[in-house]
Amino acid sequence: MGVAGAFFVLALVMFALLADLVAPHSPTAIIPSMRLARQGAVAPDGAPYLLGGDELGRDLLARVAHGARISLAVGVVAVSIGTTVGSLLGLLSAHFMGKVDLIIQRIEDGQQSIPPLLLAMLLTSIVPASIWVVMVAVGITQVPRSNRVIRGAALSIEAAPYIESARAVGCGTGRILFRHILPNVMPHIIIIATTSLGGAIIVEASLSFLGLGVPPPNPSWGSMISAGGREFMFRNPSLLFAPATVLALTVLSFNMVGDALRDLWDPRLRGR
Repeated sequence: MGVAGAFFVLALVMFALLADLVAPHSPTAIIPSMRLARQGAVAPDGAPYLLGGDELGRDLLARVAHGARISLAVGVVAVSIGTTVGSLLGLLSAHFMGKVDLIIQRIEDGQQSIPPLLLAMLLTSIVPASIWVVMVAVGITQVPRSNRVIRGAALSIEAAPYIESARAVGCGTGRILFRHILPNVMPHIIIIATTSLGGAIIVEASLSFLGLGVPPPNPSWGSMISAGGREFMFRNPSLLFAPATVLALTVLSFNMVGDALRDLWDPRLRGR
């Protein structure tokens, strides 16, 4: 299952990188005569619309391919932000304990009381819409999970004899955290990042579906499902099923890869 997920993720990355070759049309070019065109219809320039045209006459395949770029970029950057900040807060909580741990964990409790999508909607509605705002907003929603998991892993390492030895020989906080503890929690960080990618992409697609995500005319799977997919799906079913299918397979594949990595690095699950 992990190999199958990794294969699809690799294929998706290649699909996004080669979007200009896969679909020669621009994802924002409007050709009125190709409005709601059927699959395989030929545009005036002689190039076919393999998946048909959308409600404005844009190439649906080009929009799906370029939308993959945006979804992957938002997912990777958002998860990088959330995992980095959450892991750092988890390390600090486990190392200092006391008031530092109390303050950080109560802040995270407050954040977890707000659903991730609702929090992302709040952030994107306050700040003018842009792809970077969406990345940061989605990244903030990923912080609590990384924080809690890394804090728990770091607490068990803090009690290890070699950490006591490091303190005894005069190692500073930075050396203990980043030289002795961080390498031992890195597998947890990688697994969290991999399994969080699917959720981050879902949040981005949900924001775009509601009109709070990547601003138009940039292609986004969520906005494609919302704009033409719902209203014109019976005239051209690809308007709904093409972005929805790619979105579902992408999230499923990242989850499969994350589960495989977890099984690989957890000795209790290895071999099952």
